[in-house]
Amino acid sequence: MFRKLKLLFSRKDTKISISPSSAPVIEKKAVTEYFQEELDSCPFIKKECHNIVMKHLSHEVSLVKTDNKLTAEEKKEIGLNPRQAITKELVAVLTKEGLRNKNPKGILADIYNKATITKLRDDGFSKSIGAGIKKFTLQSSGDGSECDWCKENIDIEMGQDILELIKINCTCHPYSKCFIKPIVDF
Repeated sequence: MFRKLKLLFSRKDTKISISPSSAPVIEKKAVTEYFQEELDSCPFIKKECHNIVMKHLSHEVSLVKTDNKLTAEEKKEIGLNPRQAITKELVAVLTKEGLRNKNPKGILADIYNKATITKLRDDGFSKSIGAGIKKFTLQSSGDGSECDWCKENIDIEMGQDILELIKINCTCHPYSKCFIKPIVDF
């Protein structure tokens, strides 16, 4: 039991050696892979601009904090809120649908948050599996904005398929508002 707890709470990445028949295999991915998955499914970012947006998400450049801001007239022409500080670099990467969004700067924040939260959840789940945890519950983040599926499944005991169930059924926007809680049996 001590080994399970030690594996669950250790900070270093550990190699997981569980036979495929007994547990799901969770492939460790870099956060950039999660960013790319989000970009590929995002209708608001132009495909040809994925490289520059990836640099923004990786904090190499900024598309929202530059001195190259649109004037109020330019924002009105495009149909953007003239009170928002919007850069020309941001407008250049957005699709028409992205420009119609109420908060264009929020699109990049949503992509970043969803990717990083998903990675953290996947990594935590992988550690739990590596520690031999077999039962889990879904827990609310507490803000009440969970989707119907998440609300219906909070505190219900589930098996090692919980991660896949969340990926299939959760419709929380822009990212899952619940977290996976391992059940440690003594």
